[in-house]
Amino acid sequence: MTTQKFQYTINKIYFIVQEDPEQFINKYKQYLMDTDKVYDVRTFDYEEKHFINITMLFQVGKMSQKDLNHFMNTFLIDNNVKKITKAYYKFQDKYTDEYKLKYEICI
Repeated sequence: MTTQKFQYTINKIYFIVQEDPEQFINKYKQYLMDTDKVYDVRTFDYEEKHFINITMLFQVGKMSQKDLNHFMNTFLIDNNVKKITKAYYKFQDKYTDEYKLKYEICI
């Protein structure tokens, strides 16, 4: 009998929303979950700002800048979301250094 070692991984996209974060989640969570890339969607407050935290499935792996841009562009266009201009991506497992990307909408 073999035992698997699961490695702890952070694999998430997060961004600030101006509207009520609970309403944002109620509006868009099902769409995000249906992408088959998202594990969970939650909110958190930091320095009086409301954040949405999208936890990606571990199987998605480390996203490239192109992957992040495609995911966010598709989400924003499909849902006509206009109030997000920046998002951040963070990946870290217990064996690697922290890896971060930034997504910005060009206007």
